[in-house]
Amino acid sequence: MANASIIANQTAIASVGDGNGVLRVYSLDIYGGIRETGYNGSGSSWWGGDKTIGTAKIGSPIAVASSPGLKHIRLYYISTDFKLSELCYDADSSGKGWFAGDLGSKGYQIAPYSQIAAAYLSTDQLKVRVYVQAPDNSIQEYSNDGSWYKDQNLGTAIPGSSISFISYGGNATSLRVYYQTPNLDLIEKAHENSGVWHTGEFSVKSAVTRAAISATVWTWSSGTGIRVYYTGANDVILEKANDGSWYDGGFKQPSVPGSRVGSLSWYASSTKAPEIRVYFQSGVQVTGITEWKWQGGLGAWNLGHKALPPATQ
Repeated sequence: MANASIIANQTAIASVGDGNGVLRVYSLDIYGGIRETGYNGSGSSWWGGDKTIGTAKIGSPIAVASSPGLKHIRLYYISTDFKLSELCYDADSSGKGWFAGDLGSKGYQIAPYSQIAAAYLSTDQLKVRVYVQAPDNSIQEYSNDGSWYKDQNLGTAIPGSSISFISYGGNATSLRVYYQTPNLDLIEKAHENSGVWHTGEFSVKSAVTRAAISATVWTWSSGTGIRVYYTGANDVILEKANDGSWYDGGFKQPSVPGSRVGSLSWYASSTKAPEIRVYFQSGVQVTGITEWKWQGGLGAWNLGHKALPPATQ
């Protein structure tokens, strides 16, 4: 029976939700197996993590994109033959299970240490953007608006930089990509509908080398909230927040050295406040993935789950 020891140290962590408390978290095991753990909403229990849904190269990054309601899930990784690859799941054909997408056949070149970021655009159409590090260390965008094509280049990053991507604003789409520059600053590249990529206002100066980065966004009738989680000194996970302008958030939790970070959020109509989840390895059962949660109605960070399955519950 699987337990936390099957999960790789410094595993990639990717997370998505349906906007109503149904959650999915993806990680990598010590053999390169991709594992899915799920939570089906208030009152349910965490499940999964005991079998693989696909196989990546050992130590592969993972990124996941989902359409509203988790109707379409797309998972991106580096295959055992070192190709940028895609796994797909469609709820309306769930009996089919996970299946290979078209991206792996494109032969797009990526750096061997590349990380990956991905998300569906916040439009009423199924459009996906994927960001990787090219062999020249620049951040390259690949897009699918019905078929895959090479899109824009966002500039140079430190080799092995973490990458995170968010999209919001409906059909007037705003895009944000976060990565680490060669001078070790964490920066934001911003793109507005029909505009061009430019450097945004987010910045963390002289961050730790190859800091983990995970961004999440929610919207409601009065505006937009953005949170960026990143590795600070002494392996402490920190938060930058934007509810109109950037400020230092209150999240501060120790992680194991080199832990990756995943995050997700949504606006809860019942409490008229955001819900945030942050995932990382804190050392529980050595390599278990820990969940912390912000429930806006309570106004405080709390431990959500000490170690997700397959960790012993």
